[in-house]
Amino acid sequence: MANTELNSTDKLDLDNKLECASITSFQFILLPVVYSVVCCLGLMENFFYLWNLLTKKYTTVYQNPFMVSLAAMDLLFALSLPLLIVYHAKGNDWIFGEVLCKISMSLYLSNIYGSPLILTCISLERYISVVHPVRNIQLGKSTYKIILSCCIWAGIIIIILGLTCTGKLTNAFQNNKTACMENFSGSEFTDRIGIISMFASFVGFVVPYFVLIICYSLMICKLRTLLGESPATLNIKKKSTRTILIVMTVLTVCFLPYHTIQIVNYFSFLKNPNDSETMHTFCISYRIALAAASFNSCLDPVVYYYQTTGFKLRMSNSHSQAVFSVTTNFN
Repeated sequence: MANTELNSTDKLDLDNKLECASITSFQFILLPVVYSVVCCLGLMENFFYLWNLLTKKYTTVYQNPFMVSLAAMDLLFALSLPLLIVYHAKGNDWIFGEVLCKISMSLYLSNIYGSPLILTCISLERYISVVHPVRNIQLGKSTYKIILSCCIWAGIIIIILGLTCTGKLTNAFQNNKTACMENFSGSEFTDRIGIISMFASFVGFVVPYFVLIICYSLMICKLRTLLGESPATLNIKKKSTRTILIVMTVLTVCFLPYHTIQIVNYFSFLKNPNDSETMHTFCISYRIALAAASFNSCLDPVVYYYQTTGFKLRMSNSHSQAVFSVTTNFN
């Protein structure tokens, strides 16, 4: 960005960035406050839940790899926030160096791109239990869950390495402050940051989100047709529907705005990199989306509760049919 001579396109892009910084001054209060609340709640909630998962005899990593992974991602996200709180409180001035910027962003983005995938796995597990109960006997084995969890972690690590090892994440603002994971030049954004972010958004959110919509629709229809009106089955309907609503709420409220804004901004920039109106809209909406996305680490423990006190599908050997029963796995 620090060219000795600026052509008209570069000059307009620079003007947009300067104006973007001026119209988003609200972030210097919004993000530190939100991140402080999320950091405190996220650390307490997820540490408590992870500690319970890892110390109870009846619930181990082998038995609950999805829940352990989700709690770990939320905990890592909370650990990334203290440095970001200082960054935004100082008017977006990163004082901790390139290495800590990459570490902090790695922890942050592992949650942004990984949590939707883990939530999808948890939801698909319920979908298979309800809609395909016979197949669930084999696919429900812990070995498959561990393999899938490892694949998700491996994919997230590859994305993070692609982002952090292909160039710097810190850049200089025009006011001599240092940016972390923002203020990239047009070429950096389109050729490196944007491409990696788009791939991660589509794989880590768009595809899982639409898969969940389809699976949950089929799951609700199946529950309505298979279950009777006895108190036990009505309780199952209630718990299943509640879990569905919680997961979809987390994905819709926390992740949908963030990824939608990212995708729209990238393709808008490709079409017209100097559209000042679009740039200003993105500047404001993106900061709000960052605040909304951070709350996922506080809302996920609600998913933990209903997942661990949820239902299991059991097969009745005498009648060769699926019998639903509510079980409690977490006290």
